[in-house]
Order: sequence, then C-alpha cells, then structure tokens
Amino acid sequence: MKPKTRGSGVWARLFEAGSVDAIEGFLNGLDTWPVGIVITDALLDEPGPRIVYANQTFCAIAGLPIEKVLGRSPRFLQGPASARSELERLRRCLERRETFHGELVNYRSDGTPFLMRWSVFPVYDTSGQLRFFCALQRDVTEERRLESVAEAKTLTESLGVLFATLRHELANPVNSARAALTVLRGQVHEQPPAATVHVIDRVMEELERIVYLIKGLRSYSAFESKTLEPVGVDALLQRVVATVAPEAERRGIALDHRPAERDERDEARALADPRALFQVLLNLTTNAFEAIAGDPLPRSVPARIRIATSACEHGTVLIVVSNNGPPLSLEQQARIFRPFFTTKSSGSGLGLTIVKKMVTQMNATIEVRSEGDEAEPWTTFELRFPRVVDA
Repeated sequence: MKPKTRGSGVWARLFEAGSVDAIEGFLNGLDTWPVGIVITDALLDEPGPRIVYANQTFCAIAGLPIEKVLGRSPRFLQGPASARSELERLRRCLERRETFHGELVNYRSDGTPFLMRWSVFPVYDTSGQLRFFCALQRDVTEERRLESVAEAKTLTESLGVLFATLRHELANPVNSARAALTVLRGQVHEQPPAATVHVIDRVMEELERIVYLIKGLRSYSAFESKTLEPVGVDALLQRVVATVAPEAERRGIALDHRPAERDERDEARALADPRALFQVLLNLTTNAFEAIAGDPLPRSVPARIRIATSACEHGTVLIVVSNNGPPLSLEQQARIFRPFFTTKSSGSGLGLTIVKKMVTQMNATIEVRSEGDEAEPWTTFELRFPRVVDA
C-alpha cells in the first residue's frame, strides 16, 4: 500500500514514464537520511513553489508533521532575521536554473531560530522540461556555535602570541634608548658635542623603530568594519597598477597586468570591501617590491611582478599577485602570515598578517606558494573571493 503522505497522484502525473512504486520506494528510502530533503514544484511566483515531498529529517527540523508541510511553500520557515539579500540571490539562481548554495536563518514552528545551510538544484524530466526544485538542508546552528568557540580560542591564543612578541619587539629599542640616555646623562658635561649628537641620533633611531611598530599595529586594527559590495576587480586592479607604476619604474621592475578574458569581464566581479581590497592588493604589490629588492644574487632575468584576475568555477573570482624574487621555503610559506614573521632584514613583520586578516574578514581566502626553476622562481599569492553574478 502506497503512503498517502507522499502524493502518489503528483508523481504519477509528472513522471509519466516512471514507475510510481519505484519512485515512492526511492523517496521512502530518503526518509532516513540525516539531511533534510525537500522537493517543490517549479512555480516561483506566489503561492509557489509548493512542497510535494519532504523527508522526516526536514519535518524534524521544521518541527511539523508531514501533513502540515505538504502543499506549503518553504517560505513558511522564514522570519525577521532571514536575510533578504540571500533570498533574492536564491530567486535569481532559480530563475536562471542554476544550482544555489547558501546559509540562512530560518525558524521552527515554535519560533526558535536556527541556521540552515542548504543547496537547491533544478530537476528535469526525460524530455528536458523543468519539473521540480530539490533542496538539501542541514541545521548547522550547533556546528557554527562550536566554530565560534574555536575561533575565539584561536584568537585568544593569537593575541597572546602577538602581545608576547610585541613586548619583546618593543623591549629592544626601549632598552637600547635607555642605555644610551644613561650614558649621556653620566657624561653630559664631559663628552664633546659630536659624541652627544651621536648618542641622540641612536636614541632617535630606536624611537623610530617604536613608531614603526605602532604604525603596524594601527594598520592591524584598521578596516575593522567591512562593507561588502560587488567590486569590478579589473577596474580596481588598474587603480592599483596606476598607483605603483611610478615606483616600479624607479626600481626597474616590469609590471605585467593581465585582466580577465573579454568574455569573463562581466563575471569577474567580487563580493568585497573595495577600500580593504585595494589596500590588500597594494600591500601585496609593495611586499613584492621588497622581496625583489632583497634578492642577494645577481639577476639573470628582469625583475617582474604579475597581477592577474579571472572568473572561476564554483562561484569565485581569482586574483593572483606574483613576483620573481627569491623563493620561499616550505617553512617560510607556513609562517608567512604570522605576526612579526618576516623574511626581510627590516620591517615590522605585520604587513602580511594584516593582509590575511582583511581577506578573511571579507569571507575570502589567500594562499602562497613558490614554484618555477632556479633561473626564475616565482612566489605567488592567490586570493579567492565570492563571485557576484548579475540577474
């Protein structure tokens, strides 16, 4: 006997070529899946799309029996904290018959909010006609809470390392300046003016080191508030190149800017904070200048920096900043984003830490690798940002 809660008549009408028993048997097998599964009709306008199938996991998430789920729109789960921008992005994907992936705050039948991670994809019949949308849904509220706890723990540990290192970094110039001033105080009436000026110059150098560190810390906390919006990456890269071109020419470094292919231009739009992204790319380019300048070996090839972008699969925009300066060892690559770590003889060691922090705050990723041969090694920073696709 076929279960009435699964809408035998609906499946019989929509899958004329299939066996109703087989279809119902398949759907019954999905009831035990740990992921919520919902199948709706393909009508996007009100009152649709309407649910024609839901498994037990989805009913448990919603807090409703199956008979109070079938025939309703999944919109009944939405509430005050459900992000309208995410719902609009979902609709645009469904209108274009594209697969959607996202997260949204939804509400159970008793009003309890929960964070849902879900994917929605179109389902076609054997003739190629769109018949359904199928959604896979998972309650990730507890998972996200545990992630937040882990992030807080990691942040606490990182701050401990940061301030311990800062204490050490500040102690050196402070102790050096104090020692110099102590000497000056004890011999102020005996030393010739030139010696006094020399001591003062030493103190000024140490104070400059302190100022440099403080500036780095100020940058570390800059851009705390991010405003994410669609950013034309190619146009922004052109601004970066125009900004650094005079310095590149002065240093004799060739700048190679490779924009996205013409048919990708409209798609190479990233969801980012334009101000923070400009600063990130400026920092990476400046870092490339310094890396090339720090090469102790004679160059057999011209110094070059490559900046490129492209729209990628899986909804991302790739931005690449490469330089043919000295390669990074695997150990250096593993430590490159840590506070106060630097491969240069001078510098605060906070530049790439700041870059990593700002990239992460924009829901993006950054990775580094060194490759190539001994004649021309390349160190590459790859940034991946969420891609914005217009309706």
